[in-house]
Amino acid sequence: MKEVALKAQVRVKTDTKSSRRSLRRQNIVPGVFYGKNIENINIALPEIQVNKLVFTSEKKLVNLEIENKGTFKAILKDFQLDPVTDRVVHFDFQAVQESGTITVEVPVLTKGQSVGVKEGGILQIQLHQLNIECEPSNLPEHIELDVTNLKIGDSLHVGDVAFEGIKILHPKDAVIVTVVPPKGEESTTSDITEPEVISKGKKEE
Repeated sequence: MKEVALKAQVRVKTDTKSSRRSLRRQNIVPGVFYGKNIENINIALPEIQVNKLVFTSEKKLVNLEIENKGTFKAILKDFQLDPVTDRVVHFDFQAVQESGTITVEVPVLTKGQSVGVKEGGILQIQLHQLNIECEPSNLPEHIELDVTNLKIGDSLHVGDVAFEGIKILHPKDAVIVTVVPPKGEESTTSDITEPEVISKGKKEE
């Protein structure tokens, strides 16, 4: 997978809302770095660098250099967005150990144009991120699914896909992607078979 090198500054121990707001006014995002047998470290990064990790369809391994602390392998574990501006207001980095497994969410991408879409259906991704467990060396940038053979009404479930060295943690019957009928098709059928039921119920659904 792709790797990116970042240099983070250490934030003062007296971490307050006021100090975090002050950082954001400087386009710097506060965050935290943690891991097994590692004391939590309050850090901060330029907003532009954080955005490159958050607003992407790829998962990246981070070589994180923290001032006066050393360099660590890490992944972006979590982040929070401002509900009004959608700017990143906080992030979490988790240390990646050389051995053992990690649990992380990776983006889902689709490959190919499905038979159902060619027939007028609509491809819907139900799970845009998959929660997986794997060794760091097997960590993928994304999970790619071939949807070429999906017809209208077909779905790909977690139990339908498998990747070597990767365990998907969702239930096996969870739908990842599906092809639904064209908009209006079900309503058209109802108009013919049950005209008396249509009026308000369909519009409110």
